[in-house]
Amino acid sequence: MTENKSISNNEVKAKFGGFLPFLIAGIICVLIFILAICLLITDPSLQDEASSLPDIKKDQTTVFIYVCLAILSVIFAIGILYYAFSIRKQKLTIDDNGVIGRNLKHSVDLPLDEITSVMKNDGKLSKSLILNSSSSRIIFFFIKNLDEVYNAIQNRLKDSQNKKENNKEEDVSKINELEKLFELKEKGILSEEEYKKEKDKLLK
Repeated sequence: MTENKSISNNEVKAKFGGFLPFLIAGIICVLIFILAICLLITDPSLQDEASSLPDIKKDQTTVFIYVCLAILSVIFAIGILYYAFSIRKQKLTIDDNGVIGRNLKHSVDLPLDEITSVMKNDGKLSKSLILNSSSSRIIFFFIKNLDEVYNAIQNRLKDSQNKKENNKEEDVSKINELEKLFELKEKGILSEEEYKKEKDKLLK
């Protein structure tokens, strides 16, 4: 079980866990495989060489069932254990620039400007985070501190949006000031030199 702690006030790291049931399920599949092999070896009906033709067919069916059970249990065990260890390798860090990490499929480097929405799934078996952008949908599974991570992203998105709005207001204000300066220059209240000086101040 891996736990990542925040290393600064501006950075939040996800803590992943809760995949123990998958490990247990994988172990159970391995035990079923061992049981199937043991039954195949020790079944008395398969040891009788003097069996009649119907019994031989019945024995072949039994062997087929045991072999299928063993193969399926191995396949499920490999899949489940691979999934469990893949979950352990997930990483997720949120800072003022965006989201960095790795989910089950690939590495993630998503700037705040590219995130269109954030959703969380606070399920009983798995707590997951869903990040949507214009080009992709990224999911992180089994996040222990889901609320902390979700709120961290939402707060940064709000701050980013507020900054954009403030910048727009400043730009509008500068445009209005420039128009006023131009009017004063046109009316002869400001000289060309004074106009350029005031304009340079606004544009800095």
